[in-house]
Amino acid sequence: GAEVRVVTKRGGNAFHGTAYEYYLDNNFSANTWDNNYNATVNGAPTKNPPSFHYSRFGGSFGGPLISKEILGGKTYFFANYEGFRYPNSTTINKEVPSPNMRLGILQDPAGNLYNLQTLDPRGIGISPAVQKLWQFEPASNASCAAGARCDGINVLGFSANVSVPLKSNFGVLRMDHDFGSKWHFMSSYRYFRLTRATVDQIDI
Repeated sequence: GAEVRVVTKRGGNAFHGTAYEYYLDNNFSANTWDNNYNATVNGAPTKNPPSFHYSRFGGSFGGPLISKEILGGKTYFFANYEGFRYPNSTTINKEVPSPNMRLGILQDPAGNLYNLQTLDPRGIGISPAVQKLWQFEPASNASCAAGARCDGINVLGFSANVSVPLKSNFGVLRMDHDFGSKWHFMSSYRYFRLTRATVDQIDI
């Protein structure tokens, strides 16, 4: 067994600080398997891999807040900040209607076409509201992804790189006062904020 205690660093009699930056970039990495596969199937130029880089940076600073002794001791402070910036992007695979399906014309595997307006006793066919919604969907540019709900005839595949950024800010402020060798006062404040986007927000 073990007992672990995590204690926020405190300031000392001298001023000390640190700063750091860590940067990672994937623009020199190889393309993704999905992009290479779609380019091979459709004969289109190979798409670029989803581009991303991230930066983790921060710093800390601490020391005496008041140099002279008050109430038997000195007062110290310590502050720490870390930021994280991740303008990430990822490849999404969605299903979109074929050009014929947008017009209300369906096709079976044998190549037979069925006009919904002709088959509809009311002569209406496909819903005009649905057709208006489909105007906002992109045209197919990829084969059906594995496990997708598309048949490659009426419902086709669509693939694209989408931005899904993430950023966070984290900060700690601590104050200490020593009243003597046995009595100490400590207070701390912590702040954290995370902003994240996901592909769940994309509905085509």
